[in-house]
Amino acid sequence: MAFGLKWSSSLPLRYFSDSGHAGQADVRIELSHTPLPTRRVMRAFRRNVVYDDGARLSPNGQTAIDVVGTGLITVTPGNDWEGEYPIHLFSTAAAVTLALRGLVPMHGTAVDIAGTAVLICGESGYGKSTLGANLIALGGRLVSDDLSVLRISKKDGVFVLAGRPGMKLHPDTVSALGALLDRSKTVPSVNGKLLAHPPRVDALSELPLGGIVMLGGISPPSYAARLAALCGHMFRPRLMQFLPEQTQRMDLLAHAAKTIPILHFAGLQSYSPQLALEGARRIFDWMGCDPIPFEPFAATTQKIQPSSR
Repeated sequence: MAFGLKWSSSLPLRYFSDSGHAGQADVRIELSHTPLPTRRVMRAFRRNVVYDDGARLSPNGQTAIDVVGTGLITVTPGNDWEGEYPIHLFSTAAAVTLALRGLVPMHGTAVDIAGTAVLICGESGYGKSTLGANLIALGGRLVSDDLSVLRISKKDGVFVLAGRPGMKLHPDTVSALGALLDRSKTVPSVNGKLLAHPPRVDALSELPLGGIVMLGGISPPSYAARLAALCGHMFRPRLMQFLPEQTQRMDLLAHAAKTIPILHFAGLQSYSPQLALEGARRIFDWMGCDPIPFEPFAATTQKIQPSSR
């Protein structure tokens, strides 16, 4: 399970949750050793091709991932194939599939604070996951890391879908989370980080979005600037630009820019436990909630409650 969908495959889906739910899969993932039928090319750039029904992703120029409509992903092994699905299947390919389903993929980390989600956006290296981990250490729960997906309804509001169960974190951050983590599930990831599994929301849940934190820069002075900043944090924005229904995604983001509060403050380009903790406390205060007492290396899973303020 991930992003409200059941994904099925004959190979392990290591970055998604075990479904534990009966019923037909929403998205099938298949290995393919034969070329797909001819598809209508809409745009080609770098190692990506956008079709009228999806996209082909070949991040290393060898193994190819084809998103076909809203319910099928095929993987054609290349010379770099190592017997398991590449990480891009669980990020970019998943984002394309979700976008084709009318959802809005964002490059950000979402955390549940007392039943309401806060979405942390920022450029790579600005500390989204680090700040999110500190929110969890103060009593939050993971909703989704790095790829967060919004369901936006002009009638019902903006919601964040429960995503992948793990977070890619610096080793120091993993250590600081202490007893919150099942260390038996912590494994090496990319760029010297570790894939950790902190407390998280139910895999089928979606939470109302209560606020967006943007790391780096200054607070946009106008609605147009707010919208531009938000659009800049879509997941793989150039790829999304050429996928079908981009006008609809922009319209939905415009609604979010009008209705969701946005908080700006500096990023965490240089890792600082104290700054990360102070930033997390500031977010709790902004969301109107009281954090639990924080003790590095001895965290607790005590559930937070809304503040009386």
